[in-house]
This record gives sequence, structure tokens and C-alpha cells, in this order.
Amino acid sequence: LFFILSLDLESTPLSKLKMKPGDIEKLSFNIGNSLHVTRKNVVDLESLGNGQWRIVALKKGIVMLVEKTPSGEEVARYLVVVESKNNLKKGGLLSFDSSWLNALCKDKSISCDIEKNRISGKIDSWKQLYQLRKMCNLHEPCLFDVNLSSQGKSEFEAYLKNLVGSWFLIDVKENGRAILF
Repeated sequence: LFFILSLDLESTPLSKLKMKPGDIEKLSFNIGNSLHVTRKNVVDLESLGNGQWRIVALKKGIVMLVEKTPSGEEVARYLVVVESKNNLKKGGLLSFDSSWLNALCKDKSISCDIEKNRISGKIDSWKQLYQLRKMCNLHEPCLFDVNLSSQGKSEFEAYLKNLVGSWFLIDVKENGRAILF
């Protein structure tokens, strides 16, 4: 059996991005275009609006990000290589990529105690809370004590109501967990 693979590398530009678990990158795309990922749970994508996207490396793997126009035409491809967390030094917060940790600790609502490996505070974004928790889990030991503000709880509850409709009562906790009953 023979397989013939034909790639037209000229038609779609390809860029490469190397990351480690916990790294965050912000990329700009054309406003109105969508971004698709070929494999789940390797990176997390969050639209920040106005063509800006936040990409968070979650675990080792290789994914392709594909930018598409509203009509479905492929505009660009981005190869994202997330290196193994085994390549990272153990040791809690000290093992975080310094650019990520610096960005996190500059936020006035977040407190980072590197000696005690503890991140604490309140934030408004439930999506950011989820990403922070995942990154903290990748860099054990890391004590995670970040909670949602009342605004964050309200936004998460509205998102869930939109998702499940009026069939359930929703109780969102400060830690970002939700109870549906």
C-alpha cells in the first residue's frame, strides 16, 4: 500500500510556538476570525475580544491552531509544541516560568508567597480561575487559594444558565465550583 500526501504549504502560512505547561501567550488574529485547535486538553484558548486570544499551555503535546474566516476559509496555521513538565524543575512556585509568575503576581488582586508556594486572592474571571488552578496543579507543591469575586460568581452563573437553560437552579461557590439542582 502506498499513500500519497500532498500539502500545499504556500497557501496557508505556518508559524511555530514553543511553550511549557503554565506558559501563557497572547496572540492577535483578524477580528471576526475563529480559532480552532486540533487536540483538546493540551492548550486552553480564551477569546479576549477584538481579535486577541489567550493561549495557556496545560500539558505536554503538539497541537495545531487553525485560524479561519467566518466563511470557513483557512487563513493561517500555528504549530504549538508544549514540552513535557518533566523538563521543569520541581519546587512549587519557583518552578513556574518567570514571565508567567511575574504577570500573575503583578495583578493587584492576587498575592504570591513564593516561600510558602501559595497563590491567593480574588479575581473576576471564572475562566482565569480555572486556568490558574490547572497551572498550579502542574507545579506541585502549590497551594491554590484564589476565589471568585461576587462579579465573577455572577458572570459564571449567567454563563451556566445560558448553557443549561432554566431547568436547574445554580449555586456558584467562591472556589469556582457550581452546584446544579
